[in-house]
Amino acid sequence: MTIVVLASFYPKPDKVDEVETILKGMVGPTRNEPGCRTYNLHRWSEGGISFHIYEVYDAQSDVEFHRSMDYYKQYRAAIPDLLAKPIEVKIMDAIDVKTD
Repeated sequence: MTIVVLASFYPKPDKVDEVETILKGMVGPTRNEPGCRTYNLHRWSEGGISFHIYEVYDAQSDVEFHRSMDYYKQYRAAIPDLLAKPIEVKIMDAIDVKTD
């Protein structure tokens, strides 16, 4: 079953560039992981700057593999102090809708 992850980051006003740099550094390695179909970073500037990562994996085991990587652990250790509030993560099962 395809797994979709949406992670949202709300940096402190003086830490926007630092958060963006850390998140950009996650894109290449994660896209090369087995089972990763999509890993896209987005920036939203309305009402304050926030970053959002849209991820798609083949299975929950691929999400777990992603989270076991050293670069994931390093980013998760470095980023909390740069944020105005905790990371928001939603893990969703994709719904396959057949159309005619």
